[in-house]
Amino acid sequence: MAGAKIHVTKLAAAGRQLRAALRMYFAEEDDLAIHTIAAASYRLLADLKAERGMNEAANVYLTSIFYVIRDYRRGSLPERLGNV
Repeated sequence: MAGAKIHVTKLAAAGRQLRAALRMYFAEEDDLAIHTIAAASYRLLADLKAERGMNEAANVYLTSIFYVIRDYRRGSLPERLGNV
């Protein structure tokens, strides 16, 4: 298939890389290769967030809020946090 082209978005590429890293991890393959593939996926996701005006600090903050709300709704939020 010389000359064949495919178009892969950054998000699709990051997903494929992350799935590959997970397969490699559970197959107990080379740790350096796993780290390299996972880091490439992370870099693509960080680039996408930057393009959308988000940064890592904002992501950590939003993720934290999500988990607090989720745990509150499930009734699994630690009592010391629920009684503020």
